[in-house]
Amino acid sequence: MLEITCRGPRIQVVLNGQLLLDADQREIPDLPDKPKGVPAPKDKPLEGYISLQSHTGSVEFRRIQICELPADKSTAP
Repeated sequence: MLEITCRGPRIQVVLNGQLLLDADQREIPDLPDKPKGVPAPKDKPLEGYISLQSHTGSVEFRRIQICELPADKSTAP
């Protein structure tokens, strides 16, 4: 099972119980070759839309659950 948790600027990805990513959005470096007009990771909003995408071929999703988490003062910007 894949779990993605976004709490404030902190992003965690866990796959089958193993932590794959634990990052702070404010510390992700900006890419020099990103498309013009795309904000740096530190400047992206911490709330808004959720998107699912694939860069190659077709993809299917199942059993997607989105849960609102209670506020956590330790990760406030």
